[in-house]
Amino acid sequence: MKNAFIWINFLGILALAALCAIQWYATRTLHLQLFDAQTARQSLAAKIDDQSKTIAGLHADLDEFRDRINKTDDMLQSAQKNLDAARNNVAQVTAQRNDLQATVDAQKKALAQWSAAVDARDAALQASAARVQSLAADRNAAVSRYNDLAAQYNKAVAELKQAAATLQTLIAQRNDAVQRYNALAQPRPATQNAR
Repeated sequence: MKNAFIWINFLGILALAALCAIQWYATRTLHLQLFDAQTARQSLAAKIDDQSKTIAGLHADLDEFRDRINKTDDMLQSAQKNLDAARNNVAQVTAQRNDLQATVDAQKKALAQWSAAVDARDAALQASAARVQSLAADRNAAVSRYNDLAAQYNKAVAELKQAAATLQTLIAQRNDAVQRYNALAQPRPATQNAR
């Protein structure tokens, strides 16, 4: 019986070790995926910063071009003889502004696509976090069940020890009773009967 408990305990320990190894592997995989996702996020954040700086530069250029248009308009009002030259300059600046606006629109579209990619990444991170929490809860439940099993095992061992002690007491009492019976059952010497 004691050997059976030893084997059961040994198999329980092996099962717990296997469960811990599986949990470690799953956690390691999730941590690697999380690290990859964070690296991708940092890379995308750097790209966003670069694109934001580019957009800010384009806005500054656009403001500069607007200032040039205003100066050109002032020059048109003050100098009628340079009217044709000023109109050519205005047309050129307008074309540049349209090109810049097309560039800004393309950057806005790229930013919207990046934002959608970030949202998809965030959803994947949330799903991974939920899975990690689920696995942790499963692990905790398994540890709790193992602890309950260990407590029951320890209780059974204590009961067996108590039963063994009781059995030893009963054996000692039986041996004592047998000795007293044997002492009473022995025949008395004949000399004592004559008296």
